Amino acid sequence: MLRKLLFLSFLLVWSFNVSFSQTPPLLRDASIVLKAASTAGYFKGTFEIVVADTINIDQLELNLGSDADSSNLVFAVVDFDIPNGQPTGMHYSRFGNKIFITTDIFQKHFTYFGSVRAKSLSGTWEDSQRFVAN
Repeated sequence: MLRKLLFLSFLLVWSFNVSFSQTPPLLRDASIVLKAASTAGYFKGTFEIVVADTINIDQLELNLGSDADSSNLVFAVVDFDIPNGQPTGMHYSRFGNKIFITTDIFQKHFTYFGSVRAKSLSGTWEDSQRFVAN
């Protein structure tokens, strides 16, 4: 009985420590808005990203593909809060905790698979926010 009580006490203390030592995710939401480009059969996308923290982010990684886990249409790593000097064809803007990154044009597909992840100032990449658009 004492052994069970000690074990349960250990689990309780361990779970309490684990729950308070985790940092909240930097990203809250990510999606893409697609618009027809001036060239027939092509689209332009705007990644819309909502962040929880505008202080601790170093970079954002953007992926967009025509298949799941693909980045054949867009792959870019952009520096957070640096509008100039982004990859060619991309435009960056931020309003509060909402970030908008417009891409260069890419071919039209029926379905798009995207993901965005953030890198903290400590150098750790977060898990990706994934989405599907059509």
